[in-house]
Amino acid sequence: MAGRRGGDHPGGGETSARRSPMLWREGCRARCGAGERGSDWGNEDDGRRPVSTSTSVREAGDPAVAPDAGTARAPRPEPDGPAVDVVVPTYGRPRYLAETVESVLAQTLPSWRLTIAENGPGGGEVEAVLRPYLGDPRIRYLARGRNIGAARNAASLVAGATAPYVGLLHDDDLWDPEFLERRVAFLEANPGCGLVFSGCRVIDGIGAEIFRTRRSFPAGLQPRRSFLRTLYRSNVIYIPTVLVPRRVYDELGTFNRSVLFYDYEMWLRIATHFDVGYLPGWDAAYRVHPTQTTHREDSQLGELRLQLLDEMEKHLPPGFSPLDRRRARASALLHVSADALRRGEPRRSVAAFASSLRIYPVALADPKVLAIAAHALWRRNKVRQAWRGGE
Repeated sequence: MAGRRGGDHPGGGETSARRSPMLWREGCRARCGAGERGSDWGNEDDGRRPVSTSTSVREAGDPAVAPDAGTARAPRPEPDGPAVDVVVPTYGRPRYLAETVESVLAQTLPSWRLTIAENGPGGGEVEAVLRPYLGDPRIRYLARGRNIGAARNAASLVAGATAPYVGLLHDDDLWDPEFLERRVAFLEANPGCGLVFSGCRVIDGIGAEIFRTRRSFPAGLQPRRSFLRTLYRSNVIYIPTVLVPRRVYDELGTFNRSVLFYDYEMWLRIATHFDVGYLPGWDAAYRVHPTQTTHREDSQLGELRLQLLDEMEKHLPPGFSPLDRRRARASALLHVSADALRRGEPRRSVAAFASSLRIYPVALADPKVLAIAAHALWRRNKVRQAWRGGE
């Protein structure tokens, strides 16, 4: 879908953005030194050679997989490689995949490499959809051989990236043409930044806009402490809006396979250790449709949110706000209560509601808790309407 341009260009304007691949290559040569080898795509310890750029490859045996979060090895940089590794995990749903690939091909920054990893045996519809694109040497396709799980597939792709910047794009989402150019310019102008994101358009199965995220941040780097508190209370970062320097994944590891919201957990870890940048506008599209994972897990989202909060306890910095901890857990329990009521489980609903008030007795009088709950309810209703329309 051809989207609306996403705001003013940050970080030095058009000229600096178009020079950015040269800037990062010069820095990469200085860091690499003599004798460093090029990239092996995928996990370094899996023993496989790089995937062909022009033909599909079906892997035999166990697929390449990434280590758990925090243990990933850093792949070797490529001094003459692309500025951005774009990685697309996919699983048996090629309906929107061609649109996703076209949105990468349309980028005004041409220095990218696209790798699509099918979470399955390969040789089917996904490969057929991609075959016309594999003549482009920048595009790679691989099949894992079996279903290794969404987080594991994404983590392996990110762990194998060698370009200075990594963009994760799901197989049903879209980027506007200046998406990469704007983000590379911003990250080069702000080398201490660990992640840059923007607003997002939420679209349905036919590409019609359902709503846009609220613009609630000033352009540029965000105050680290206050932004982490905001992000902890609610995920304000939509996955297709993000670009991350590869060095950040090298330091922190990739995605945590123990939680469904592996992207949100990753953004929280990054915000704990690095500055986060925000670009004005809505230059990415997140698609909602009945076949996505969140549709299947819709009645358990409150419980899954509690699991995420438990996992984040070991990553939060010392002295992190106890009030925000209580607010977040109380909000999640209210979500659990609402989910249980929708499932026809009144006892579970009452128990979760009571637990919320025990943790934070003034939850129903706290404007932040109420605002988060109200916006989440509004957003879920919009998404559910789109799911029903696509069934």
